[in-house]
Amino acid sequence: MSPTELAAIKPYIDRITAETRTEQLIWTKINPTTFTWKKTTQGNLEAQLSIQKTSIQTVALQGNPPRPVTQTIDNYIFQAIEFPAASIRVNINTQLDPEARPLLKELFDAISVGADREAINFLKRIFPD
Repeated sequence: MSPTELAAIKPYIDRITAETRTEQLIWTKINPTTFTWKKTTQGNLEAQLSIQKTSIQTVALQGNPPRPVTQTIDNYIFQAIEFPAASIRVNINTQLDPEARPLLKELFDAISVGADREAINFLKRIFPD
């Protein structure tokens, strides 16, 4: 992704992050590392956003004498899909576009906090005081 493309998409990711923090966007947890949000209009699915966190481990030699050191790198895959055609309109993979990593990490972290809050609210509902 070019710096121009990242600059163009950043305001949208920032808005998604802000609306997630204020609970205007409620994400569904698909599994521990994947979340989706769906936009519907009059009951019809219009669009879906998804974000997935992946991790890779690298081994490098460091020190003197050299010793193997393992490092974990988190990557994020963000997609925006338009329906009913199921066309992928936006696809960002930080393994390929590392400059987008801080932006998508911030979004993923905001979504995770919201999911944790939803889990606590669920437990409060099923186990009232």
